[in-house]
Amino acid sequence: MRMDAAASLSTLDMKLPSMQGKDKKEQLEEVATQFEAIFLNMALKEMRKSEEAFSSDLFSSHEEKTYREMLDQQLSLDLASKQGIGLKEALVSQLDPELRNK
Repeated sequence: MRMDAAASLSTLDMKLPSMQGKDKKEQLEEVATQFEAIFLNMALKEMRKSEEAFSSDLFSSHEEKTYREMLDQQLSLDLASKQGIGLKEALVSQLDPELRNK
């Protein structure tokens, strides 16, 4: 079963309290920003995995790994909300029917 973007956005209004009172365009932009943050966080995790192959156990600990995960999470949120990599704009232009027709 495939849901279109408009139907899924209307269900967001009921599910997420931060979406209430916002128009569909603002909701779409917020969700696209969150998606971009998740994408960036996954990319950072994969980069850290490749770094682990070259690191030694002498200077690494569980606490350091936890701190790096929290740092990466915050970094991805900041990147997505401020500058981003253009994924948000691509998603909004693809999913917004008004922008598609222009």
